Amino acid sequence: MTKTHLGYTLIISTLDTKGKETLYLKDRIQNLGLTPLLMDISMRKGTAASFRTDISPDRVASVGGSSFEAMPEGPVFPRLYPHAV
Repeated sequence: MTKTHLGYTLIISTLDTKGKETLYLKDRIQNLGLTPLLMDISMRKGTAASFRTDISPDRVASVGGSSFEAMPEGPVFPRLYPHAV
């Protein structure tokens, strides 16, 4: 008997600060019979390298026309949206 594929679930996370929590969520999604895809949107260089991702921060940056090395470190949201807070 073949197993039916139930679909994909995209998990968007900052693995540099939420790695353990994200891996827990990924495991729970797999237990439901779904295939998790992990996108890392971390902004700290070198801290998320120990996690295997499907979509790396560098890939996210390159799709946006930049590179991970060119991205500023630290909290980016206040600089992008200074009046939002």
